[in-house]
Amino acid sequence: MSHPTDTYSSPAAIRLIAAREARTVLTRKSVWVTLAIMLAAVLGGLGWGAWQGSKENAPQVIGYVGAEPAALAAVAGGDGDGPAVESAGYPDRDTALAALSDGDIDALYRPAESGTGWELVSESSADTDSLTALRAAQAAIARDELLTEFGISGEQVTEITSAGAVTTVRVDGGSDDGAFGDPRTAGTVMVTLIGLGVLVMSVMMFAITIGSAVIEEKSSRVVELMVATVRPLDLLWGKIIGVGGVGLAFVATLFAVTATGLGVTGIGERFDVEIDLTVLPVLLLFYVLGYLFFSVLYAAAGSLVSRMEDFQGVQTPVILLLMAVMYLPFFGLTEVDSTFMRVAAWIPPFSSSTIPLQYAFGNVGVGGVLGAAAILAAATAATSWLAARIYLSSILHTGSSVGWLKALRRVRRG
Repeated sequence: MSHPTDTYSSPAAIRLIAAREARTVLTRKSVWVTLAIMLAAVLGGLGWGAWQGSKENAPQVIGYVGAEPAALAAVAGGDGDGPAVESAGYPDRDTALAALSDGDIDALYRPAESGTGWELVSESSADTDSLTALRAAQAAIARDELLTEFGISGEQVTEITSAGAVTTVRVDGGSDDGAFGDPRTAGTVMVTLIGLGVLVMSVMMFAITIGSAVIEEKSSRVVELMVATVRPLDLLWGKIIGVGGVGLAFVATLFAVTATGLGVTGIGERFDVEIDLTVLPVLLLFYVLGYLFFSVLYAAAGSLVSRMEDFQGVQTPVILLLMAVMYLPFFGLTEVDSTFMRVAAWIPPFSSSTIPLQYAFGNVGVGGVLGAAAILAAATAATSWLAARIYLSSILHTGSSVGWLKALRRVRRG
């Protein structure tokens, strides 16, 4: 195999191979179908979130007849911690029921026809939050009336119950705000988790594409013709860059639509949560690094076999590692402050999924992100060097598949 040094140019060869691989990927219907499905899921999720947010913000209008019931007055005039409720009075029962039928009010609060208690009348299922608040207010009124008969004031009851209040404290001093942490970062964490799902799916789809392409070229013996004019490493990096460029455009499109949709719909304001969109560039950075890490491994795996049916065996270690990277942030979501999760954020390739999560929770800043990225880049470079040596020693091998251990022994022998 010879490559005339006076005419051969590695950058030109890599560009040529990259353009060829990108065109090949772009002609596959599966890529466009996947992109369409993901865009539909993003747009559908944004639309559903905006609809739910509008429902959350729209107050429940509850009607009454005659004098306003004390429980309804307490709920409608609350301090904002409870459900948004407005009250509307009507002179008689028929007028109130007509308003309910016309949709002017969401429910009617009136004394029960049995003569005991109260009932919330609605066209369909009553709003759960409003019903719970009314029950609590009605129970508090009944309690206060009973205590008053015994000469105990509401202030005394509040003082006694406050003294017996129970709060939760974690031994490690971490917050106890729930799965998504501080409500102020909950929106950012949710966006990050969705983004991580997209990233891992994209890495899996496009990195496996490289391994499959290598096997197809080996099985058809096309690779023997290609390496006669193109250096094997240039062929390898042309594939990685070409397929990776399409993958990056794929992910960037989804993130751009997400960012635009979040801004247009105002979901953060609707649910009263903050969404820090600076997490999207962080996700893109670690997508690129994660893709490079796994693409060279898949290329090496593809070079070890000559038939597609043998690919499953050699890719198993790689896919198990990829699954660990994928599931770690989801399993560690409620323990993101733990030592294990903090250490994992610095260990390649797990940092590709855990550092964005730590950034979303506010546990690391830009410096931490760049430091973890540098470590992952160094690990990716080392992995690329090793995978490239395996690729070089196995790309022209045909016949039986070569195991990872045998391939590594070949590399060690030089």
